Amino acid sequence: MNSTRGKNLKNIFYIGIIIATLFLYKNIAQTETQTGNINVNMNVVASSTPPGGGPSVSVPFIYDVRSSTTMTSAKIVWKVNDYGYGLNTTSVTYSIDYFFANTAPAIVSGTEFIADISGLQSDTVYNFRILARNNSFVDAVPVQSQFKTQKGNVLNSLTILAKPEKRVPKTGGNFGATASLIFYDTVSNTILMSTSTILSSSGTTTIYNVEVPLITNSAVILKTNAHLAKRLNGVNTNVTDLTLDFTENGIVYLLAGDMAGDLQNPTAQNPFTQFLQSVHQDEFVDILDISSVVSKFNDQTAGERANLNGDSIVDAQDISVVLGNWNKEGDIIVK
Repeated sequence: MNSTRGKNLKNIFYIGIIIATLFLYKNIAQTETQTGNINVNMNVVASSTPPGGGPSVSVPFIYDVRSSTTMTSAKIVWKVNDYGYGLNTTSVTYSIDYFFANTAPAIVSGTEFIADISGLQSDTVYNFRILARNNSFVDAVPVQSQFKTQKGNVLNSLTILAKPEKRVPKTGGNFGATASLIFYDTVSNTILMSTSTILSSSGTTTIYNVEVPLITNSAVILKTNAHLAKRLNGVNTNVTDLTLDFTENGIVYLLAGDMAGDLQNPTAQNPFTQFLQSVHQDEFVDILDISSVVSKFNDQTAGERANLNGDSIVDAQDISVVLGNWNKEGDIIVK
């Protein structure tokens, strides 16, 4: 009997061990399951209740932010995931301090947003913040960062030698024109500076105390509102006085005739596309330019750009100037 009782106690002991093991295994499994749920929940998109109540919606997410600068401007590019709720607004605020008092609106380019900021100080750090709000008026978490504008060099004098062709009279006193002067970094394929100037009627234009990008190997382009562009390579702006000679021994002139253009769908990316679109030129002399001159035929308005030879009237002589440069291209052709 004692032997039977001993066997029963031993069986009870083993049964207890089995029950305890099963209980422990169950709790371990539950703990692992709960831990797995926590990890999953950590990756769920944040949500918020819109103003005025209603079901919660996903918070917009700003990402892929990048910036580039010139001496006096900056471009900021970013994307926003609205998670299907639509985007109400997105913009950039910026300042030298942290008050972000200035706002730059965004334009849409494919899946990206772009803000172009101008009128900045050279060699200066700016703080910027990107904002976004969806159509349910739920705001994204702002993204804050910095950019620094490029260094400039203040020249004592900048002299431009340039003469539009076939002006009447041919020598002296009639070489004036409205022009854009563009400093271009060929390494980064970036326009560093674009400024407007009035070319002197003498053919020699001097500007004093002007700030230009500080670069030792720049391309500089001169483009009037009626002529093909001329380009100089290897320009070093790290000097006190700078002379830009767009003639060759004073005898090569700016070729006239680029009066109009259509660059709505250029076939290649080019940093000058936006510039040429803004001035409605295309760096190519063709039927569009003839049409532009013909539309101003007999116009005697002072300063009319279709008056290519600079006399007192737009006439057949100006059409002849365009025909003389038919199918010619400028130095910043966009193809």
